Amino acid sequence: MDDQYAPARMLKAAGVDQFSIADRLRSLDAEHVAHLTRMYQRQATRVAQLVDELRWVEGFLVGSGWAQELDDELTARLPVPDDDVDSVLGTTPGIDQRADDPAERLQQTVGSNPVWPTALLAAVAMVRKGWVNTGEQLDLAHSALHHRDRRIADDAALAFGGWRMRFAPIPGVSSHELISALIDCSYCDEAAVALRLLGQDDAVDRAFLGHPDPELAFGAALALVDLPLLTTSLLDPSRRRAASMVLAAAGHGAHLAPVICELDDDTLEEVLGLLRRRDVAFPMLHEQLWELVRRGSGRVRSLAAVLLVTIGRPEDAIALLRISPTDTSAVQDVIQRMVLRDADVLEACCFLVDEQRFTISQYGVSDLAVNGRLPEDFVPNMWVRVRTDERRVDLLRFAEEQLYARSNEKLHHFVLNIVFAERNAVSVSVRAQAWWCLLRWYGRIEHASKGPLVFNVDIIDRYFTGGFAVFVDRFLAVLHDPATPEELTLEECLGNLLRYSPEEGLPGIVAEATSFGRLVEGLLVVLGDPHRRLSLRSDIVRFLENIVRSNRSMLQPILTVLAPFEHEDMEFEISTTISRLRGD
Repeated sequence: MDDQYAPARMLKAAGVDQFSIADRLRSLDAEHVAHLTRMYQRQATRVAQLVDELRWVEGFLVGSGWAQELDDELTARLPVPDDDVDSVLGTTPGIDQRADDPAERLQQTVGSNPVWPTALLAAVAMVRKGWVNTGEQLDLAHSALHHRDRRIADDAALAFGGWRMRFAPIPGVSSHELISALIDCSYCDEAAVALRLLGQDDAVDRAFLGHPDPELAFGAALALVDLPLLTTSLLDPSRRRAASMVLAAAGHGAHLAPVICELDDDTLEEVLGLLRRRDVAFPMLHEQLWELVRRGSGRVRSLAAVLLVTIGRPEDAIALLRISPTDTSAVQDVIQRMVLRDADVLEACCFLVDEQRFTISQYGVSDLAVNGRLPEDFVPNMWVRVRTDERRVDLLRFAEEQLYARSNEKLHHFVLNIVFAERNAVSVSVRAQAWWCLLRWYGRIEHASKGPLVFNVDIIDRYFTGGFAVFVDRFLAVLHDPATPEELTLEECLGNLLRYSPEEGLPGIVAEATSFGRLVEGLLVVLGDPHRRLSLRSDIVRFLENIVRSNRSMLQPILTVLAPFEHEDMEFEISTTISRLRGD
């Protein structure tokens, strides 16, 4: 009677009353019966293929039973009407079950016309095995977390919570969502391991280390940080990433030494980052870290360098600074985090100066000024080694920080001599920046923010080697520099020195007849220049007036030098000054 089943099902589907099917079968000739049988078998064969595919997929999962349910459901619907065949049984041929690569075969299954729940479970299986390679596959598997079939949701939770996905270099699902799914999972042992890998406190039985399922056993080894199993697993390329990340997170750097240089860049970034977060030194990795510095990618090189900084061998400092000329974090690590002697810090900073990389904006540099790890003569000694105005300004700003911290007099002398450096020794912009550094410092240490320098022989001798004669040359060099008018603050500095020098010191400079004569000649050049600021020229007039007030014997000489300017653009200023000096 079994050989009549297929044609009987076909007749019933065609609308033949079930009580009449037997008579109709007897009335059909053998060829017609064979035709009906072939039509049924074509669909039955497709159903068998679909069931076999799903049964094969089940072999990658924890749950089972879906293949039998699919067989029962589809067999009960045979034969399917011609118009419904594509929607029920799909349009693509069955997957090649002889394919050697299971990952490729699962990928084909996901991509075939979805017959519930084959494609969905195949995507979950790919996640479980770590074979997902597209966002569509990941999204499909993700949807299984919320499937109405609790078994499917449980398998999806275990797949996303499994060790392969936990340590995969691709994004998974949110921890909150996954933890909720695992807490509700009916497979308690597997869920406990997954939750432990997610950082939860779930207890994992050490007996799982010997579990017959190698996936569960290795997951338990990761969760329990079992050193023997993890060390052995480093030799397995498929497990090396997970094992090395767990060992790194636990701070077992010594166990990583034999294999760390063999890790791929993605894994290296993770492993080195985990070691860095331990904030301890791993001297046993010194040689390997230098190899990674020499041949690694940018991020790997940077992380390896940070770990070398943590090891803190002074002989590594300069070599670390050479790694990447543009890497400011490496500079910060060396000067702030390495345990170096002051001499080593000085050597490192001298190297940065020579490389034109010593900048005040570099994190950690200002700290060196404040904590006194660099000597007070660092800036004077380094000055000739910098090649650009930008770097000279950085040195001046560093000197300013040192002055804030300790008010060193020799350093003060040096910066003041930059303001009044020899002609063409520095640019006007550097002179102005040096004066700004002093002004900010003066403002902190005394009420008179203009500073201690005045036209007084004793004070000038204190700050300038060569005394008043040298200072006059320096002062006039700045005053007559064509670029000085572009730096208003610098020009104000010159004017304030002239206008506000105390009268008691002026007779002493007048006594330096030759130098004083050169000073007056230089001042008159500016006084007669209508293109210079009126404020500066007024300051010169006030200076000459103060000379007379401090020494009445200078009345006639000063009147003589002022007279030619009485009828020019400063007529009122000059006339009123002359009247005051004469006592009119």
